[in-house]
Amino acid sequence: SLRPSMLQKMFAPLDGVALDLQLLRDQTLDDMNVLLKEQGTPAQRTWLDRHALSREQVRAIDETLLERFALLDDDSPMNQVRAAVTLILMKVTPVIAIQIPFGGDNHKDAGLVKERDETISGVATWQFLLEELETAGLQDKVTVANLNVFGRTLRNQGDGKGRDHNLNHHVMPICGKH
Repeated sequence: SLRPSMLQKMFAPLDGVALDLQLLRDQTLDDMNVLLKEQGTPAQRTWLDRHALSREQVRAIDETLLERFALLDDDSPMNQVRAAVTLILMKVTPVIAIQIPFGGDNHKDAGLVKERDETISGVATWQFLLEELETAGLQDKVTVANLNVFGRTLRNQGDGKGRDHNLNHHVMPICGKH
C-alpha cells in the first residue's frame, strides 16, 4: 500500500547526498551473478536473470514520470488518482486500488450531509480519473471499477440514524474498453 505522500518522498531528491543506487544495485547483481554462475542452482540463476532484466526495465522508465510524484503533496483522492495514473504509465503493477469516500457509514449523518457531500466529490474524483486516463492515452487500456461493501436503504430512518444497510442491494459501476 503506497500513499501518494510516500511516493512523493521516495522519489524526492536527496539534499546534498550523492547516492548512486543504480551503481550499487548493478554491482551487487554482478557479484551475485558471478557467485551463482559458479555455485548456484538453475532456479537461482533463473531468478537472477529475471531481476537482471528488471534492471534494464527500470532504466527505461521515463524520468518525467518520476517527476510527477513531486507534485503529490497529500493523500487526497485527487492525488491518489494522479499517483495511480503515473504507476499505470510506469507499468509497475496490473492493479491499483484507490480510496474514494462516498459517505461511509452514515448512521449518525444527520440530514445525510456527509453522504451528499462525499457522493458529489466522489463522482468528481471518478470523472477526474477518467479524464486523467484519457489525457495519458490510457482510456482504452484500463478498466475502472468502484466497489463498496453494501448498499443502503432509500429511506432515512430519522432521528439522526441515517439510512440502514441494504444487504439485497449494491451498485458497482465498471467502465473501460474491456
